[in-house]
Amino acid sequence: MIISIQFSFSETIIVFGIFQAIILSIALLFKKENRQANLFLALLCFCLGYANFIYIVVQFRLFDRFFWLHTLPYGLAFAVGPAFYFYIRSLTSPSFKFQRKHWPHFYLIAIDYIHSVYHLIVGRIPPPSQITLHAVIDELSNLGSFSLVYYIVLSWRLLKKHQEDLPQQLSYTDQMALQWLRKFVIAMTITVIIASLYSLAKVIFDFYSREAYMYRFLPVLFISWLGLLGLQQRQAQVDIEVSLNETKKPTSNIPNPLLAQHVSQLKQVLEQEKLYLNPELSLRILEDKTQLTAKEISTALNQGLQKNFYLFVNEYRVEEAKRRLLDPSLGHLTIFGIATDAGFKSKATFNRLFKSVTGVTPKQYRDQASDQTKR
Repeated sequence: MIISIQFSFSETIIVFGIFQAIILSIALLFKKENRQANLFLALLCFCLGYANFIYIVVQFRLFDRFFWLHTLPYGLAFAVGPAFYFYIRSLTSPSFKFQRKHWPHFYLIAIDYIHSVYHLIVGRIPPPSQITLHAVIDELSNLGSFSLVYYIVLSWRLLKKHQEDLPQQLSYTDQMALQWLRKFVIAMTITVIIASLYSLAKVIFDFYSREAYMYRFLPVLFISWLGLLGLQQRQAQVDIEVSLNETKKPTSNIPNPLLAQHVSQLKQVLEQEKLYLNPELSLRILEDKTQLTAKEISTALNQGLQKNFYLFVNEYRVEEAKRRLLDPSLGHLTIFGIATDAGFKSKATFNRLFKSVTGVTPKQYRDQASDQTKR
């Protein structure tokens, strides 16, 4: 049976978004880096595209023409939240593995499928005796938008904890800070607020209009943005363990003499082997070099020196950069070249830390030293 369907301009954009979601989902599935994270991102793209697919099906009464469509879920709103959350978790903690215990997060998808099965049994238009039951099932489906709020909150907590843990475990944070991920969560939050307000209007005021559904343009834009970001995202090389239950700084009852011994040991290893010159020095590397545990290192730095790992290492790098800036034999090198040799990966980070330690910029420091030499 051939069916002629004429789409308006807005509906054409929505249909374009559906195909875009499918293509991006497939592309993400075949991306070798960040396999687990991309699996959840692909699911997220597909769910958003599927929501627009169901909208088109309802808008053009395709359920009446193709009854088999009732065998499909009436939506996948309850999968969006978990997919979003586990994507964030996979990126902020690369060692995280999705296991059987995590499956319950996706069980609520059954609510969307119940809606479809209901119509598969009673038909497209429920009989008068089933109106109340249908209304209950319909409103349960609307809860999908509100369930997203829970996962948005979890994602914000996860991202915040990740940002807090970086200085405790890495000597560099620029590429690991995932600032774009923060923008991603903000965009998702805005989308959820709009979708929730519309769902709330439907439930309270029995509000539904074709024009109001123009908010479905948001998923189209969102899919484009997050899909491209996901394809560009490189594999994180360093694992930052994030636990929502461990939000306090490391504490320990290590005796003061032992604390001082650990501090001395850390300084000795760092200075003798010049580990700070390694731009990717991490807490894990220092564990291997000192045979101290991560907790012992963090406690020694936090309590013994009142510093985190990031500041401890980068102060050594600043001192190394100062020495190199004053070395006449290195005068041919650029300031950033010297910063790189001293262990810095970012020019902005180097300038910021150098000024915080010395009170002047690297250029001012070199110029002042040059002026004093001429005198």
